[in-house]
Amino acid sequence: MPDTPSTPSNVAREALLDTSISPEDVARKIVTACREAVEAAQSTHASHSYEVDTDGLEGFLWSIWDRVVATAEQDLSSHDRLVAILIAVRATGAIGCEGWQVWGKPFRWVDLPILGASIAESEHCGLCSTDETGTAILSSDESRGVPFLVGDPPTESAESQGWARARSRWLNLNTFTARLWLSAIMDRSQWALLCQAKWLELYALPPDSRLAAGSSLPPELGMETAAIWLRLAGRLMYTCREIFGPRGNPEWDEDRRGLPGRTAGRWDGVDGYHPDRWLHWRGILQDIANGHEYRPTMAEAAKTALEAMDEVERQHRTL
Repeated sequence: MPDTPSTPSNVAREALLDTSISPEDVARKIVTACREAVEAAQSTHASHSYEVDTDGLEGFLWSIWDRVVATAEQDLSSHDRLVAILIAVRATGAIGCEGWQVWGKPFRWVDLPILGASIAESEHCGLCSTDETGTAILSSDESRGVPFLVGDPPTESAESQGWARARSRWLNLNTFTARLWLSAIMDRSQWALLCQAKWLELYALPPDSRLAAGSSLPPELGMETAAIWLRLAGRLMYTCREIFGPRGNPEWDEDRRGLPGRTAGRWDGVDGYHPDRWLHWRGILQDIANGHEYRPTMAEAAKTALEAMDEVERQHRTL
């Protein structure tokens, strides 16, 4: 089997996966490889996204950020290192990339351009059963995957193991991106609210209404996802007052930005963060934590989220 070509993108991706290299050195390798990719593209005019964009830049960024996201999905233990690498990359500023542009805007490493788009693709592409290499396992009936997506142990079948793998990847992705917000790498306040509005708040409705709401995830997995955000980023959510919809922000452009803050449940306040909405989430979580009709994974997720919320409130009482 031939060796992988030693392109700048491949060099950067290999450094990212090499745990013997410090995060700071990986960051330097990424920045250097990006400059080499741009120089190579400019010498051949091989790629050109927009008229004003820097040749080779967008393709390199997609390549490295997609690898970051895939690694975070596959390996929960990689998150600390990935966060440290991203912090180190951001610290390089605009050195060596003066005058570069991507998507029509000046390029700066501190902004981590296109990383958000790479994350969004994973968030919105849907879940599917895959093998260990990430290749999709085709299914004639995707509803068979639901038990494994919501926490049932997989059987010996490759398909069930693939669905369990999809569950793990999804939860890992949300754990990682919550860490990005907590580490001040990227503002994830909109997605964090969406998870509560679309998935946790469903559980203010009776069971038959939850299914009728048409969530993009099995309701049980959606609830666990929302709980991750409260557990990890609760201190940011507690003080956030952003509004993501016309209720509370009459200037909101619904056609362009959708309604990420609009409830799928019974919340009748603003389309955003509010102290009363925090209490609404607490009440739903308490019902799940104390209810015998819920899956153990859901009850545990609710309890850990409530513990985190308790700690956030204690810290603010002592300020």
